[in-house]
Amino acid sequence: MIGASFNTSSTLSSFINEIEGDVAGRINGAVNDIARAINIQDFYSAHILNYCEGNYSPTAIANQTSNPTKNITRCSNQRALFNFDPTAILQSELRPGVTLSDLNWPSSIQNAVRAVAIASKVMFVLYCVGAALAGLAIIGAIIGLINGGRLSAILNFMLDFVVFVDVMDSIIEQLQSTKEYTVTEIGGEGEKVNKITNYRAINSKTHEDDVVKEISEADIVTCAVGPNVLKFIAPVIAKGIHKRTASYPMAVIACENAIGATDTLAGFIRDPKNTPENQLKDLPERARFANSAIDRIVPNQAPHSGLNVQIESFFEWVVESTPFEPHGHPEISGVNWVTDLKPYIERKLFTVNTGHAAAAYYGYNRGKKMIHHALEDKEIGQIVREALSETSRLIVKKHGISESDQKQYVDKIIKRISNPHLEDVVERVGRAPLRKLSRKERFVGPAAELAEMGDDVKALLGCIEMAFRFQNVEGDDESAELAKILKDNDAKAVVEKVCGLTEKDKLYPEVVKVVEKVQK
Repeated sequence: MIGASFNTSSTLSSFINEIEGDVAGRINGAVNDIARAINIQDFYSAHILNYCEGNYSPTAIANQTSNPTKNITRCSNQRALFNFDPTAILQSELRPGVTLSDLNWPSSIQNAVRAVAIASKVMFVLYCVGAALAGLAIIGAIIGLINGGRLSAILNFMLDFVVFVDVMDSIIEQLQSTKEYTVTEIGGEGEKVNKITNYRAINSKTHEDDVVKEISEADIVTCAVGPNVLKFIAPVIAKGIHKRTASYPMAVIACENAIGATDTLAGFIRDPKNTPENQLKDLPERARFANSAIDRIVPNQAPHSGLNVQIESFFEWVVESTPFEPHGHPEISGVNWVTDLKPYIERKLFTVNTGHAAAAYYGYNRGKKMIHHALEDKEIGQIVREALSETSRLIVKKHGISESDQKQYVDKIIKRISNPHLEDVVERVGRAPLRKLSRKERFVGPAAELAEMGDDVKALLGCIEMAFRFQNVEGDDESAELAKILKDNDAKAVVEKVCGLTEKDKLYPEVVKVVEKVQK
């Protein structure tokens, strides 16, 4: 269950019952002595986010009747990291001038109170990871099943329950009619098969109100749908944020291969069409937006694999923490929280994505089927290393990462994308060339900065050429659009339109030469 109220598995419920029973046993004798003399309640029940109190009927003491009825009279406000402290609660309810010491309140009860405080914090973390994290899967799957597995594969191993949301009837029907699916992790050490059973599915075309409700109650909302799709999922997220009633803001984290993707999503959410001006003022009290860098390879899936997904075993998820101040960031297992995300996201984009795409475009243009086939070609492998040598110079200069650390990172990335067990098709990695050739992306972004520094960018220019040659690829609309742009425009117009470069940029004339070469 996602939301502010707590409804968990039988194991966790049993754990809470043990805590309540222990505390009840310790305070029962003291409460019976003072209940008739002062205005306190018959029972106090502890929960993850608050506590409730009330009376038993028909008698004041629960064990004096065979069938007592619980009447809840009040519940405290819900808050994160709440812990139940019966000493403080009872003291606050005593009449003026009366203290618990006056009533011989046992000091040993404080030992139980401290145990409950520790257990409450542990349980709250489990609550965030188990209950609230289901909200991560909600939006991640709105358009397509979270890009086939990158984000869902990270989350599925941390969840008590997942709610998938999609606009495609066939996927929803599959999820609703199938009791389980598998996520297979592939690494150098072999395969690990994980069986996923804890999920359900909602069709957002026909049940948008249900989606909005799930979002409004979630602690964390994230997506991995592709940067171009963010504007389409923003309206339903905005509706969920507007309906949120919790006393603390939800975390919104976009997990896309793009710099500042969450900022982009937040911009769409703040658009007057999605969030009226009168709702903007309290938006920070309902939602906080944090950029992230996520890294996991999800190759082409086998035909007729259905819901089953194959992924690489390695993953990295880095999220900025500063947007969550003063509330503090949510606790998510596996996340690396940082105050400055830019070094991480640029190192990932300009190493993992640059190297992966370089191998794909060179491989495609030289007739290779798989990424590992391309990298087994000594010439292509050397070109990829040269391109990453250029981006490494930028990363080291700009972010202060040591040359040795960056070299180790490059070696690790090349080993990962060379993994033959992933069977990663070059067309999959190369798809969407217009986005990958854009101003802040994996080739033009680092090349433009290096050119301004006066550094050589020969290898990156070669990658840019191969990307421009990725045209009319079956199943990839952007490659067809790229071919049309190249046919209908001169080189300068193409560079300005596709790469976002102008005559003021030092890289501009070099890319114009590349495009002229491609157009011949």
